[in-house]
Amino acid sequence: MYSSLFLKKDLGHLPEKVIFLDFDGTVALPARKANGEYDIQPDGSIGASHLDKEKFRRLVQFAIHADIPLYFLSGRPDLQSCVDLMTDFIASVDGFHPGIGGFKKDSLFFISKMIMEEGILVRKEMMTKAQVIQSVHHEKYSYLPNESILLVDDIQEYLDPVQKLGYNTLLANPESLEHFDEIEKFIGVALQETIAFNT
Repeated sequence: MYSSLFLKKDLGHLPEKVIFLDFDGTVALPARKANGEYDIQPDGSIGASHLDKEKFRRLVQFAIHADIPLYFLSGRPDLQSCVDLMTDFIASVDGFHPGIGGFKKDSLFFISKMIMEEGILVRKEMMTKAQVIQSVHHEKYSYLPNESILLVDDIQEYLDPVQKLGYNTLLANPESLEHFDEIEKFIGVALQETIAFNT
């Protein structure tokens, strides 16, 4: 097994960590009606706003600085409206980056599709988040140990299968937002970098 240092020297700089972010409840707040129900559009999509735009911006910029690729791994359906929503979300914090770290145009993964069942349009999961992470790991980052890959999600049942495979997981808290600080720790953000970012 080659060391990451050897790979860097011979193949050019490679990421040492990878982060998968759930969308709703992790970085975004789904749109709701006045009665509290999700505001579902005719195509099955739901709008969203930032949980905390500045915390998300910090996360993305630190990941870019540390050469850590970011991915959205969402339970939302694979719809163009969802792609557009997440693309705008990333663009709003200058999250797209041509280098190693940050988001790319192909950094969006959806585990669901909208299908017709008995004349009704319903969301159905077609794969698991664990399967997506394993696939991306093997195809793009096979040199990385499992613990160098992190999934952040606000639903424990999505985290459990990923954790069983040896990957790092973090339960997001959409109320306290403490998971943003924990992600920065995973990235390896030093105190001096945090101070510099805030000045």
